Amino acid sequence: MILHRNIFALLPSLAFILVSAAQREDEGASPLGLTPRDDPKIEDLLNSCPGSKIRSPIEGADNCMWTRDNDLNQPHDVVKQLGDPLPNCSGDKQNITKAVTDTTTFDSTFSMSTSVNVDFPGISAGLTHGESHTSTTAEGKGVEMNVAPGTHSRFIAKQEYRPTSGHVLINYGNRVPDKHGHYYWTVSNVILDLPAGEPVTGIDVKPCDQPF
Repeated sequence: MILHRNIFALLPSLAFILVSAAQREDEGASPLGLTPRDDPKIEDLLNSCPGSKIRSPIEGADNCMWTRDNDLNQPHDVVKQLGDPLPNCSGDKQNITKAVTDTTTFDSTFSMSTSVNVDFPGISAGLTHGESHTSTTAEGKGVEMNVAPGTHSRFIAKQEYRPTSGHVLINYGNRVPDKHGHYYWTVSNVILDLPAGEPVTGIDVKPCDQPF
């Protein structure tokens, strides 16, 4: 039993000698005890894209390109009010009229399902299916609101959005985060929310005791 314990006591030393010999034969091997480098944080990579207002510890990227991976099949509507509501709630017996002259814009937006502090303006979109990373505009020119007594009205525009999941390819002039890093990094699950079609406008009317 004493002999067995002595053999087992020598095993760690033997293993160390074998590993050291193998590393000496491989000139490119990392020294013993070197820990793997940490990859850059997602927000640091995305905030290094051109145009980001959030300072990143990573050097500025040359370009950042978003590419579609799959549709999320989660269409949703965004409603905006153009101008101020027009109330007729003071007890008057006559209608009140007002011409609408305001406009509003529905922009494409980038986001992530995880909580990250990212400013996205530097990401260009490589889209398919004839779509483009653009915006739509709704205007009320030529529209007149005619508000009956006891009601208030507002002019609204409704835009359908269709979110799509994709990835961002980030290109650097030097290796990131250091000389052992990469020229290209990819961030997945970046969502582009796109306006689908043109906005629909109309007048929203409610009784004075019902808020918008």
